[in-house]
Amino acid sequence: MIRTKNLVKTYNQGDIAVTVLSNINLNIEEGEFAGIYGLPGSGKTTLLSILGLVEAPTSGDIYFMGLNTAQKKEKDRVKIRKSNIGYIFEDFNLLDNMTLYENVMLPLIYSPVNKRERVEKVEDILSKLKLIHLKNRYPSQLTGELQQQAAIARALVNKPVMLIADEPTGKLNSKSGEYILNILSMINEEGTTVILGTSAKETAEHCRRIIHIFDGHIINESLL
Repeated sequence: MIRTKNLVKTYNQGDIAVTVLSNINLNIEEGEFAGIYGLPGSGKTTLLSILGLVEAPTSGDIYFMGLNTAQKKEKDRVKIRKSNIGYIFEDFNLLDNMTLYENVMLPLIYSPVNKRERVEKVEDILSKLKLIHLKNRYPSQLTGELQQQAAIARALVNKPVMLIADEPTGKLNSKSGEYILNILSMINEEGTTVILGTSAKETAEHCRRIIHIFDGHIINESLL
């Protein structure tokens, strides 16, 4: 599904180049539920951003479904990402002035899908996640758990082959977090590759493989 080779990412801070990721060699197979585990500042979020084709590496290669995307222009990465990758954030990133239904519809607005198909896709995913009865609510009218469920629905509405979740339980209590993790497990069991980034070991242990990152290096991997 996705493979990196000697991946490096640096950022310039004035005249100083700061290396955030060093020599990352990683292979995630289709259908895996993989956890990227690391404390804040470990490079975890940067790695997820590159795996999700949001950012490009400074050097090295990243192959997504056999295609080397490392040197692709941003517009080309966007095209690949929109068709294949869903993204879930810690902060939900729902638009306050839109209903749950409208938020979930957003990824379909510029897709080559007619209005009837868009409506069917949105209603299908809302029904699957048991949110259809809340479709006219605004984010401020929803609990954190329901907002994250809505964010998952938005990420899945295009039926991506890979889902990236960056600290998806970070703003939730333990009960709500467990529920969200169970949803991600269900999604994975249905065939979607899931990559979950977390700084909490107990969250990472819900994954089937844990990739431990520290100071920009992968230091070990373990199967559960």
